[in-house]
Amino acid sequence: MTVSGLKQKYLFIPSQIRDPYLYHLLLNPPTEIDVALRAQPKPKEKPQKKKYNKHKRPRSESPEDTSPLIPSTIIFTQRCATAHLLHLLLNSLEIESVPLHSHLTQPQRLLSLARFRNKEVPVLVTTDVGSRGLDIPEVAMVINWDCPRRSDDYIHRVGRTARAGRGGVAVTIVTERDVELVQVIEKDIGVELVEMELPEETVLEKMNAVSLARRMATMVSCSFLSPACATILYPCCFFLESKLTGRKCTTLDSGRDKLQTKPRPSREQRGMLRSKQDFVRRTI
Repeated sequence: MTVSGLKQKYLFIPSQIRDPYLYHLLLNPPTEIDVALRAQPKPKEKPQKKKYNKHKRPRSESPEDTSPLIPSTIIFTQRCATAHLLHLLLNSLEIESVPLHSHLTQPQRLLSLARFRNKEVPVLVTTDVGSRGLDIPEVAMVINWDCPRRSDDYIHRVGRTARAGRGGVAVTIVTERDVELVQVIEKDIGVELVEMELPEETVLEKMNAVSLARRMATMVSCSFLSPACATILYPCCFFLESKLTGRKCTTLDSGRDKLQTKPRPSREQRGMLRSKQDFVRRTI
């Protein structure tokens, strides 16, 4: 069961436009988040100021950081590739984030957790690996990018916020394929989720910028994944792989996640093929 201090909401939108809604939700978090959890992240240590030469004009100091205030947020996804893609997408949109999934090494996971725990970055994008065992009491919001398939997964995910008597908000993005899953979750936890409404016109104003950032993040994510997995997850990588390797893909075995290519015949095989073709022409 979930705690009483947790505000549970759902956002019902088409699956094709989840990106701009996520971007708007991070920049404009719900008002139910506690004021204490909206504190500014820890500033980075500034290098020591160098002494200015009397004969040289001092450089003008850099302007103050005017980036929007984003509360401490954990975004849960179903797959490792989706988590890494969202991490790259948010970084392209100038929202600092760190990934946490099983495709990372143990030092990389510990570094991501340390940066998020120390409030160096406001967003942690993770799979269900981060839904159990993480005790970070100052998490203000949890976003379910992919609707959980089981009620236990939902309880563990939203349990990362509203800890130690604090408040918190859990937002589940529901698409046209997740209606039945949400109904089962509501029945099991005994709580009815409240619908969240966002201004559609304001959200879709950033549609072009978010789409461009997603295309760039997809190309970068292809280098992180194996070629076979990338071509299955992202169709644009299917063309990119053929350009990089110079080979034409003939078949794709999705069951084994392997990219099969037809090898080029040797010189002897090409000679035998020509001789057979000449023999067929003479006999016709």
